[in-house]
Amino acid sequence: MLATVPDKSGEQIIAVQRGEFCAVRLDDSFRCRPFLDFRDKMKGSVLFEEGVHGIAFDPRFAENRLFYLSYSQNEPRRTVISEMRCTAGGQPMAIPNTERILLEIPQPLAHHRGGHIAFGPEGHL
Repeated sequence: MLATVPDKSGEQIIAVQRGEFCAVRLDDSFRCRPFLDFRDKMKGSVLFEEGVHGIAFDPRFAENRLFYLSYSQNEPRRTVISEMRCTAGGQPMAIPNTERILLEIPQPLAHHRGGHIAFGPEGHL
């Protein structure tokens, strides 16, 4: 997955299924830096379609520093939608201990259930 940071940094966040998130500049520098290490949270997600499924930045990110994740968890198997805050400044980093779970949806199987998340034109997730 790829999400654009809605600020002046020019960075894109690449989210890898097993919980690594990297901030990348898609200019001539190709600079990459860690954004979030969520691998501990993904330890129980080992089947091929489990893990991180989506990332979206709040349209008001510059003011509130919020972004949202969609991912799967086990025991019990479920889809989780959560909110997390980033540090201030020109190179934001996720602050894992600010995660707030908004929604959990029970899932009977490990099949892919989608998980892309985005904000609509009205500004709602």
